[in-house]
Amino acid sequence: MDKATLRAQARARRRAFPPEERAARSARIREHALALPELERARIVGCYVSVGSEVETDLVLRALLAKGALVAVPVTVAEEIRFVRLDHPWVLAPGAHGIPEPRQPWTVIDGERLEVVFVPGLLFGRDGARLGNGRGHFDRFLATHPTPLRVGLAFREQVVDALPAESHDQGMDVLVTEEGRARIGRPA
Repeated sequence: MDKATLRAQARARRRAFPPEERAARSARIREHALALPELERARIVGCYVSVGSEVETDLVLRALLAKGALVAVPVTVAEEIRFVRLDHPWVLAPGAHGIPEPRQPWTVIDGERLEVVFVPGLLFGRDGARLGNGRGHFDRFLATHPTPLRVGLAFREQVVDALPAESHDQGMDVLVTEEGRARIGRPA
């Protein structure tokens, strides 16, 4: 199956979850994600801001800030991702592609300083492959910033046996669903 068809099917499946179920499942994903050993010692963490039917990250962002981490969220500038400091998740405004982001002026965080980065996706392979929305923003960022631990957040229906991959596609080190964590890459 081609990527466009896979994306359309994945979006439809994810949108079918009732809001209450999405919230409850996102809360379980958050618990598993926040229990990652790397987060115990991480001082600088990147995390996407959820939109639509994605795994909800607002509670992840709040928990990271409460533990004293420097939290950075992606903004799109000239079709490239930059991570900027987030001080308060409740003061976000729609940015590029309708994705919430902090109001300017931004404090840009060097991507190499990120220790852990939570990455969105439409589908994830059991081998860590990731199928995003098709713009390539996260793939380009991850290709040029290999240091952070890459953590994909997904509902269990978003994890599949295999995905078509191209040379520029970037994989995950850990997948987190409501059922737990699967370490694909680097050890804790």
